[in-house]
Amino acid sequence: MDWDEIIDGQLSGLKRILAMLVAMAAIGAGGTTLRRRAYYGVLRLLRPAESAARRLVIIAARGLVVALPPRRPARPRPKRRSIYVRPGGTGIVVPYGTAMPDARPPSRTLGFRLFDPPYRIVLRRSPPRTSVPRIASFGWDGPSRSPGPTPRSDTVDTTRLNLRIAALARALEDLPKQALRFARWKARRAAGLIPWRWPLRRGSIPGMPRAQVMRRNGEMAEILDDTDYFAKMVLSADTS
Repeated sequence: MDWDEIIDGQLSGLKRILAMLVAMAAIGAGGTTLRRRAYYGVLRLLRPAESAARRLVIIAARGLVVALPPRRPARPRPKRRSIYVRPGGTGIVVPYGTAMPDARPPSRTLGFRLFDPPYRIVLRRSPPRTSVPRIASFGWDGPSRSPGPTPRSDTVDTTRLNLRIAALARALEDLPKQALRFARWKARRAAGLIPWRWPLRRGSIPGMPRAQVMRRNGEMAEILDDTDYFAKMVLSADTS
């Protein structure tokens, strides 16, 4: 099996998907908002592209052996001064003449995630529409008014979306660097420095349940299927 040919073919396909994402998100225009429908359209294509890129990193990291540096001795931590709450104050005590540090500026870059995100469990807090009405107060004879749903804005902030697309672009431009990251993680796991974790999600692939994206872009579905198959083959060979 020619692994280099497989990697080159999947990488070129993902770069075409990336160019499509950049055009859809209009990053070159420098905008920070996008129409809600267009935003979710980009997100439905970005998720399977990220999943395929993670699996391509696993394929590229096959056979890499990384020697971990010796562990440094733990440095003694300095003692912290006690903090007490002053009535009417902020509750933070600093030495006289020391200015309060400014808030940490928001990061302009986002690292590429090497592992699939876990399943999200969404708890439904609002009662279903089929539930019976509940008494809120007694002694009120006026007309009952229920607040209507809050209207949603038609535009969505795309700051984090642009950061994710930029992280995907950096990962595809420097695939050996991402493969070296994954090889270092395997070395730390083999040395017992970090707990064991399966890098791929069990069950459905992130982004795969979006069937409408797969119908519109058959290349994305094919890339995701192929990279998932070969990545699981590589992981099975490493754990066997």
